[in-house]
Amino acid sequence: ILLTKSYFMKKIESLHANIFKTLYEPLNSTKVKLVLENYSKGNFNEKRANKPSKKTFDALTSKFDANVLVAEDNIINQKLIQRTLEDLGLTVSIASNGLEAFQKRKDGNFDMIFMDIQMPFLDGVEATKEILEYEAEYNQPHVPIVALTANALKGDRERFLEAGLDEYTTKPLVRAEIVTLLNHFLFDYIIQEKKIPKSAQEAIETARAEEQTKEKEIISAEPETITEEVLAEEEIPMEDAFTDEPLELTEENLVEPASYKADILLAKKTPFEAKLYTKVLLSLGYTFEIANSVDEMQKMIEDDSYKLILFDKECDGLDLEAFSNRVKEANQSRNLDSYLVLINDSSSIENSDDALYVHESIKNIVNKDLLRLVFEKFI
Repeated sequence: ILLTKSYFMKKIESLHANIFKTLYEPLNSTKVKLVLENYSKGNFNEKRANKPSKKTFDALTSKFDANVLVAEDNIINQKLIQRTLEDLGLTVSIASNGLEAFQKRKDGNFDMIFMDIQMPFLDGVEATKEILEYEAEYNQPHVPIVALTANALKGDRERFLEAGLDEYTTKPLVRAEIVTLLNHFLFDYIIQEKKIPKSAQEAIETARAEEQTKEKEIISAEPETITEEVLAEEEIPMEDAFTDEPLELTEENLVEPASYKADILLAKKTPFEAKLYTKVLLSLGYTFEIANSVDEMQKMIEDDSYKLILFDKECDGLDLEAFSNRVKEANQSRNLDSYLVLINDSSSIENSDDALYVHESIKNIVNKDLLRLVFEKFI
């Protein structure tokens, strides 16, 4: 196991030394722990027995047979990066922000991640921190993360490496630099096969055409929405809106009607997942409160009302039927409605009986578009 500085990368590769793993400074406990565990499990001996020498990529005769995740919020950059990597043989998945990148790393299997630094919800450094914490907490193998940045300033590289990223490169991508990085991190995935690269210009034109199509769809959709709202208002008969009869003032009329304390009550099985969901709720502009346990959630619905209750099926101590009945009783007493949305773990099998007690069931995926659709359905 070689500990060194990253500017020796090319020199080390040229030596073709019998090295199990090269770790570049600055080091962190996650990287060191994982490489030692891999060595102790015999991965080193198995790999060397099957592959006596380290492979090197040849553009004419080989490709990288690996899965990579690209986290990038700009659609044109997405297409350019995707085309560059696919020309090298890689299978590419796209995440449009740091939060989505973390979720895809959590749910999928990738051999390498390219992480844009400037992104919404979670930036590249924050997303990397969440990924490293997830890998350490759940004892998952470390996936190399390479930072992508358009403005490479002095000290950036050291800052990225100190934050836990494994390496960095600049945008737009330089093919030679990408090949060097892939040779370093994915040399075990090189296979022999000829590849005919496609034009990058074609990728730009395709991306621009997609953007123009989306803009046209948005523009054409706006008038329809306005028309429906106007028609809905016109359908209200004015004579029914008023009455000549005087309103009798009684104690009941003077009592302030019940109201919702917030749009959403959120209950997640772990504080870590609650933090991820709150980022989406904040970005969508909903008011919300968080319950840290089933008991706290039940106390909150007894004291106040919420338009929607979003909660994990796996919360400790949850009796779904009893909780659903409590919500109904509380709402009837206040003459308000609350909708129940159950979050199922993506690895668990859904129980059809759950539909008897909730209005909607969704998978435990932190996806802004999916959650927005669910919220708009009920709120």
